[in-house]
Amino acid sequence: MEAIGQLKKPEFFKSWMTRILINCALAELRRNRRYAEEPEWESEEWAQEEAPVSAEEKMDLYRAIDRLDYPYKVIIIQKYFFDCKLNDIAELLEMPLGTVKVYHARAKEKLKRYLESG
Repeated sequence: MEAIGQLKKPEFFKSWMTRILINCALAELRRNRRYAEEPEWESEEWAQEEAPVSAEEKMDLYRAIDRLDYPYKVIIIQKYFFDCKLNDIAELLEMPLGTVKVYHARAKEKLKRYLESG
C-alpha cells in the first residue's frame, strides 16, 4: 500500500491488488517449499510422453490465465505451476476445500472456452 501513489490509473486498482496478493502468496509458498523434498522420479519416460508445446501455445495459455478473475487465477497458478494440492490451496486462500474444488472446475472450463475461442 506504500506504493499506491505510483498507481497511474485508478481503474487498475483491482488488478494491481490482485497481482500484489498473488506475488505475496507465491513468495510464501517458495519460502515454505525450501523445506520440502523434491520427488525422485524412477525414470524420465513421463517427460518424453508429453508433446512439445510451442511458444505461441504457451503465450495463448498465459493470456487465458491472465483473463481469469481472482481466485480462479490463483488456483490455476498454484495447482499447475507450483504443483500444490487443492487442500493446500484452500488453506492458503482460507477457503473451504469444496469451494476451491468448484472454483478449480470453473477455472478450467473458462480456460477451455478462452482457448477454443482463440
